[in-house]
Amino acid sequence: MRASRVAGFEVPAGGQQNTSSSDLIGTAGAGEGRVWSLAASADRVAAACGDRTVRVYSLRDDWALQLNDGKRRCWAVALNRDGARLAASSAGNIVRVWELPSGEKLWERCAHDGRIRSVASDDSGGLLLTGGGDGQARLWQLPAGDKTGEFTHGPSWVRSVALDGSGARIALGCGPGVIYVHDVGSGQVAAELHGHNGRVLMLGFCPDPDVLVSAAADGTIRLWSLSGQKQVAEVRVDASLQAAGLDAARRTVLAASAAGTVAVRIPMVSEER
Repeated sequence: MRASRVAGFEVPAGGQQNTSSSDLIGTAGAGEGRVWSLAASADRVAAACGDRTVRVYSLRDDWALQLNDGKRRCWAVALNRDGARLAASSAGNIVRVWELPSGEKLWERCAHDGRIRSVASDDSGGLLLTGGGDGQARLWQLPAGDKTGEFTHGPSWVRSVALDGSGARIALGCGPGVIYVHDVGSGQVAAELHGHNGRVLMLGFCPDPDVLVSAAADGTIRLWSLSGQKQVAEVRVDASLQAAGLDAARRTVLAASAAGTVAVRIPMVSEER
């Protein structure tokens, strides 16, 4: 088993993004094995690590916290906007939520009947969205942990989920690459997006409420107009694309593949219309 490292770097504003010329701002030990998932807030980074732990690091100082010790493999992590709550899914279909920086466990639940590979939080940390191998996505109210919504799209595995900052909309990446966007209040499908030819690895809502960003195992990053239910931009990254993350404020996607990690600047939708 090889040692894994989590590295942070700054992406320069404007122009072409090139991680090879970016400044390294720090590294953090992530135990032994693969890092399965990363999440970031304003000043914290969380990692689902191959040694079965969940680790949280501060980007401002040397503070760090290790959670989930002795549990089975951790698949996914999510932080709310200010980094006050951390959620993680583990083998056994368990989801746990902790308060930060104390590390006090707030909630634990067997949330699905299948592996949970994606979790997402609203800005406040009061809503948590989980996607399972049982083909369902479930919305939970915290800290009570009441299930407030359930969304099903046949037997297809829900591989990726996103929850907008206000908690009003969710996005689900299902099956071989179909994306569904639901209005939480009504539960109805607001958009159904087709175009990816591989499992959807990442979904994210942009500050423009009409725009959704996705990345998939077909090696592409795509921008979608929700009102038009159509693709408005596409960037081909690498056929071995394995993971991606969205920095919505900077309109940047970090995409990791066998070829390395690149930062892709996404255009404003108005630039494409």
